[in-house]
Amino acid sequence: MKPLVLIASIVLLSAVAAASGPGIAAPFAFLEPTVRVSHADRARLDAGDVFARVLPADDGHIAFFAAARLKARPEALLEWTLAIDELKRGSMVLAVGRFSDPISDDDLDALALEPREIDALKHCRVNSCDFKLAAAEIESLRDALRRAGSEWRDAAQREFRRILIARVRLHQHSGLLALPPYADHGGRMSVGEAFSAMTARSPWLTRAFPDVVNSLLAPRRATSAAGDGFYYWSRDRYGSGKTVVTVTYVQLLRSERIPQAMTVSTQLYASHYIDGALGVTAVVCDARDPNPAEAGLHGCYLAYLNRTRVDLLGGLFGAFKRAVIEDRVESEGPALMREVTRRLEGRRPGAEGGES
Repeated sequence: MKPLVLIASIVLLSAVAAASGPGIAAPFAFLEPTVRVSHADRARLDAGDVFARVLPADDGHIAFFAAARLKARPEALLEWTLAIDELKRGSMVLAVGRFSDPISDDDLDALALEPREIDALKHCRVNSCDFKLAAAEIESLRDALRRAGSEWRDAAQREFRRILIARVRLHQHSGLLALPPYADHGGRMSVGEAFSAMTARSPWLTRAFPDVVNSLLAPRRATSAAGDGFYYWSRDRYGSGKTVVTVTYVQLLRSERIPQAMTVSTQLYASHYIDGALGVTAVVCDARDPNPAEAGLHGCYLAYLNRTRVDLLGGLFGAFKRAVIEDRVESEGPALMREVTRRLEGRRPGAEGGES
């Protein structure tokens, strides 16, 4: 049960259901057909309610949508995302940091694995590894440990960091589809394949924002219209489950149309549980507002859409595992949205205190 609870937490915190009824509220129309927000739903949001809904998903995917009213400028989302170490700050986040531009060999010096994790790396073999790693990465790790002799623990730390930095550089220069598939237990799809499967289930994204999708697939070949991007790493602990190390690429988009601000992220690496993740966070302001300059103070909403491919949903008990994860995601989603909106509506990142 613990891994299922942990995965639910990952889905909710990677950032950061279709409503029935006729008529779609204008600010959320760009999300169709994946998400449909009715006028009744929007009325609930305007009354101060926060909702979170699990979306239909299959083939190992978990999909989740949440929305809340936001009294902040659209730029607040982008400012806070750029300050990712502050945005993700919380009891479950052990460490987080941005990669430099250009990528530096010491970008992961603050990432430190625990002794039990280092022991797990020592016993790592192709198709039998406690960490998600590709076959070549596992062999490189084993070679580094053999060469280090009695200093193998320090070598394991260094080689794990080097592997993650190499993944970031490979994505930066050759794109997501160039990243090798995991070989921890065999038969794993690559993160590029997982991304393609997730975007295929999100037709609104490829239709409305093809430049953003292309920039996630291949940053170097992306057009400038896609916006700004950066990489970050995080080390998170959810309850008593395994500590999860992730590496994520984020694109930031500014626009005069809906959504006025948006971040789209894809996971380049996760040490456990997750084969791939696609997260979208957007500030949507009613384009019909008679005073657009003030829309960010009273006419905007925060929308969050996450699609994650989980490696635990197969087998005889797959349906039960899915139900456990989805129930927890739906029950805890509103609290996540309230916390994120609180941060966006409060002080600007980097300020010691006070309001923005």
